[in-house]
Amino acid sequence: GHVLGYGGVGIPGVNVGARDPATGASIASGTTDAKGAYQLNLGPGTYYFVISPPYPYPDGAPNQGWNEYLYNQTITGSTTLDFNLLVFKVQGAVTDSNGAPVPGVSVAASGSGGDNSTQRNFGGSVQTDAAGHYELLVFGGSDTFTFTPSLPLGTLVQSGVTVNGDVTRDVVLSEATVVVGHVLGYGGVGIPGVNVGA
Repeated sequence: GHVLGYGGVGIPGVNVGARDPATGASIASGTTDAKGAYQLNLGPGTYYFVISPPYPYPDGAPNQGWNEYLYNQTITGSTTLDFNLLVFKVQGAVTDSNGAPVPGVSVAASGSGGDNSTQRNFGGSVQTDAAGHYELLVFGGSDTFTFTPSLPLGTLVQSGVTVNGDVTRDVVLSEATVVVGHVLGYGGVGIPGVNVGA
């Protein structure tokens, strides 16, 4: 079979493994060639398959790591089993409240999902260019996007974003809101060195 990424292009160097559903033990594994093709030698039976990329991560899929699981696959003879990764392109422009482009913003995407037979997860990130533009590949499903600029602009997190095709997502960043306070312990005394995160 083949491991196919964005645009149906084969992805090289991907590890494809077949495992025993009962124990998780590896039965056979192989690596895709330059065209994304692989071959495993298996006896009849039911398996689940795991695919994972090499490092550095190849083109055609999210650039910060990913994997996919395919469950309950019954093999009875010679079989073609292609992995068509659910990869889409998300692009857009990041501007401030005045409409000016914001370069150097870290744009990170992550997500996980699937159904009864498939499970997948991924991470990816890029930085906006001088025109505030970004472009990255993600897996389809319900994804989270985090836009992290330099001060005085604030970080923006967008969760539960449904991606089911190539899409343009333009973002406007606002100035950061400052939150201050104290961490108080017994007797109302301030406690030093406490990490406070949001």
